[in-house]
Amino acid sequence: MLRFATQLPINRVIAKHFCKPHVLPHRDIVDRYSAGETRASLVQSALTKEAPESPAKQFFAVPDDLQHDPSWWVMPWASLRKPSLAWRDRREKKLKRLHVFLDMLETIAVSGWDWRQSGPLPAHLLQKPNGDTVAICLDGHHRLAVLSYLIETGSLEDKVFIKVLERIKQENRDSDYLVRESDGQIIANSPSWFSLAFIVAESRMPTKQS
Repeated sequence: MLRFATQLPINRVIAKHFCKPHVLPHRDIVDRYSAGETRASLVQSALTKEAPESPAKQFFAVPDDLQHDPSWWVMPWASLRKPSLAWRDRREKKLKRLHVFLDMLETIAVSGWDWRQSGPLPAHLLQKPNGDTVAICLDGHHRLAVLSYLIETGSLEDKVFIKVLERIKQENRDSDYLVRESDGQIIANSPSWFSLAFIVAESRMPTKQS
């Protein structure tokens, strides 16, 4: 499976929320777990955390010249379905995913990271004419947060395996790769989103809370 994956250093990988891996909310859980915080405390903290006050707050960065505020399920060249679950169902789903994440952390703490078990991260690969690339991960952000911690602490070699779903070249970024909403409407600013991916990857981006 990894034979067909693209390998990049973690500083050329960003999340679909347009942030660097160490800024993801999941990374906070990794740090606290590694510092010895109990599972019960992590679960309680996650369940009491409030959701972003508006859909656009899901993005850590947006283009300066943005003409359309993005909804949380919209990102360049991909779309996610808007959740229709009731509050109680969303809470139970969040709790289930959190326990799966904590199980993963416990396994890694005992056995270490195994790329063949985790698999490559699905992403779109953005390419400039000079060969510079940035991968936008569409999924696997729990794994990406763990990788950022392991690489940062020297516990893992600085490489991230990417499953390239689509290669988006700068010279073809206009009408063919406009941002699309889940209802099929086309939004402007695709070139600005493309450029922002490289700005985020090359920045010393602070955490959202700082």
